[in-house]
Amino acid sequence: METLKRLLFETPLAIFIILIVAEAAVAAIWHGRRTRRWTLALLVAPVLGLAVGLTSYFVETDLEQINSAIADIARSVESGDLDVVVEHLDESCLAPASGGRTINKNGIIQTGRMALRRRPVDRFHTVGPATTITGDKAVTEVKIRVILESNEYVDTAWRLEWARLKAGWRIVRVEILSPPELASWNF
Repeated sequence: METLKRLLFETPLAIFIILIVAEAAVAAIWHGRRTRRWTLALLVAPVLGLAVGLTSYFVETDLEQINSAIADIARSVESGDLDVVVEHLDESCLAPASGGRTINKNGIIQTGRMALRRRPVDRFHTVGPATTITGDKAVTEVKIRVILESNEYVDTAWRLEWARLKAGWRIVRVEILSPPELASWNF
């Protein structure tokens, strides 16, 4: 079921290729016979392709929602304004820090704002994200090369835990996997 959902709503390219091949086969048969039945058959693939395309466009899957949130967060951090990040963090969001401490949502945002003032970000290069969705929970792991305005860079790895709530997908836990010195949240 997941594969079908992914094909229909997220990456319908394989379906489009199959429809193009089917249309070419039907067109070859139609060219030889030119009957009303084969003329109507020529309409099947384009109609199905349009239906799949419209479905893919209008249906936003859980993965697409999470990826859209991640893109919003990245743009927000690159611009140095964390207001959009605030919208994606649930009020109960926590971040583990060194020494067994945890940081709440306000602490995460405050630390992020302080870090961006000290070392402004120029841009990111991301590898991933890889998101696993299980029911109303999801986990995203992403590697990010943060390129600072000073032309220095830092390779980081993050783990985001999500929960599907009434307001949509929200981050409930943020963990810095690497480098270890950032995991203390003392930027």
